[in-house]
Amino acid sequence: MRKWRLVALVGICAAMLAVAILGHWLRPMDLDTERAAARAAGLPLTPADMPLPHYPPGQDAAPIWRTLRPLFARRGVSPSWQALERAEVHGVPPVSSNPDLFRVIAEERDTLRLIHAAASKTGRSVHRGWGPYVLYADLAYMREASSLLRLENLAMARRGHPEEAIRNQRPSLRLANQASEDAGCIGYMAGIAIENESLSGMGDVLREYPTPQVIAAVRASVPRDRPRYDLGRALKAEALNGMATIALADSPYSAGKLLISSGYENPVLVRRRSGLMRALFQDPNEAVFLHFLTRQVKAAALPPNQRAAAMRAISRDARFTLSKGPSFLFASQELPPLGAEYDREMRILALRAALLAGADVLAYRAAHGRFPNTLGEASPNAIDPFIQKPLGYRRTAKGFVVYSAGPDGHFNGLPGAGARGQAYFSYPNGSLDP
Repeated sequence: MRKWRLVALVGICAAMLAVAILGHWLRPMDLDTERAAARAAGLPLTPADMPLPHYPPGQDAAPIWRTLRPLFARRGVSPSWQALERAEVHGVPPVSSNPDLFRVIAEERDTLRLIHAAASKTGRSVHRGWGPYVLYADLAYMREASSLLRLENLAMARRGHPEEAIRNQRPSLRLANQASEDAGCIGYMAGIAIENESLSGMGDVLREYPTPQVIAAVRASVPRDRPRYDLGRALKAEALNGMATIALADSPYSAGKLLISSGYENPVLVRRRSGLMRALFQDPNEAVFLHFLTRQVKAAALPPNQRAAAMRAISRDARFTLSKGPSFLFASQELPPLGAEYDREMRILALRAALLAGADVLAYRAAHGRFPNTLGEASPNAIDPFIQKPLGYRRTAKGFVVYSAGPDGHFNGLPGAGARGQAYFSYPNGSLDP
């Protein structure tokens, strides 16, 4: 009997030692310490720490977007949109003879009226929760709306009103602000994508109608100041999304729901249960997630010449944690893409700078009868935000290209696969993509 008691005691001790070793292996970071550091960096740990935007009825665009949802949902991809894509309506030379552009604008007149009404409001109240199953339908429809506004302005220009078309692009910029107010990286990315559509639309009109009046309208319409995008705020909001996802994945029941359900209600963020499950899985996941997210928020506040390198280093470290144990899977896969969002914001700033510099070059040609030999002759203050040096400039057979060096600092403004996704303004051909 004593022998079995001794065996049982040894077994219990061995199990406790195994748990201690496993816990040390899976839990190198203390949750309370990481929570304190996260709170000191401004990360919200409960939904009350980050209230979503709310506007009074007369200033709120949310009711209008609720009206627009079924209009966009029913339309899908219409034959007219497909015809426009096949006809390359944004190409050069202009395809004014194509009636599909004007047909689309006529078909979408009521939708466009509502889009302009939504853009005229101060902002958009946001009513949603946090976690992996939150719906961002309005953001997708805002992006569609910006594309429709771009077509409307192109049609306006081709009907003989290019200056008004440039000025009419401002609603897209207001939509970008409404989208970026939605806390989290999805709102941040949607706002940038909408402004990208707006700037590209201005570029379409400027290439087709490079008159002094249109050039002046572009210079007046393109915002020269830093936009209201805040990567730090977007990352902070991801703390709530990430912790809500971790809460779902912490128990076998919730993990099953996470994998097989697409309609699970948003979880309520509460302090985790105690016991072995928390010791082995819950605390490590949340601690690791908050540790790297806190580092990313701090890196987002660095000067541009330091921020990119810091974000990439954090992403590399976060990926490495996957080798530490299975409980780090979420943090390892979720965090690196968030750090990469920095390049999106820099690209939109570079696109703004390139469009303004392109307008300056066209103004120089209007004044001197030729294109400048160097960009400094026409636009001495055109700075590439990626490298904090002058934008690149290259003459082509019929025009020119103004371009940013891009996130890797090596783009040279030449056509080909390397041009895809870069920030540039090309005249008279609008695309350098293969």
